[in-house]
Amino acid sequence: MTMAGLTMEIFSSRRWSQARPLHARHDLKSLSGSKGSGAGDWDPQEDRENAVVRNALVGMYPRYGSPELAKRVFDRLVYRDLATWNGILSAFSQEQDGSSDTFQIFRTMLLEGTAPNRRSFVTILEACSSSRDLSKGREIRVGLQGCGLDSNSFVAAALINFYSRCGDLDGARRVFSGVSTKVASTEECN
Repeated sequence: MTMAGLTMEIFSSRRWSQARPLHARHDLKSLSGSKGSGAGDWDPQEDRENAVVRNALVGMYPRYGSPELAKRVFDRLVYRDLATWNGILSAFSQEQDGSSDTFQIFRTMLLEGTAPNRRSFVTILEACSSSRDLSKGREIRVGLQGCGLDSNSFVAAALINFYSRCGDLDGARRVFSGVSTKVASTEECN
């Protein structure tokens, strides 16, 4: 069985006690996404498997109760794809006091040039909701509008939840009305 297959089996069967030995056995240098130094060293199949392993480890540790281990794996990665970023964002957004870490990770993701998708925005909005940070959530909404994702139904639901939890029912109502109008106008075109 490949390392990626083993990791996914442990992840899907929730055998968390096997996560640490798996991590210890796997050479983190191979998780870094760096190519070999000599011609012919780099194997694209191995690189794809390593992406699966690193993303599974980043996603597995928070469920195992160790978001700090997920962050350590994440910090050692040279190559971070959108799935890796979303995994670490999700890990810290679920922590009791993780909203400031989540905001910092999101900011770093943007600075490193990774464009967020709807999952990224939903996760950061969940962190804003948990911390009741109305000003940060409004900043995020501006970014959503710039990306054209503010009318996505999943993102709109997260926005409505955010505004409601922060006590801004008018904001929640505006999002709801805006999405309802866009859905109605789309249905009229069909």
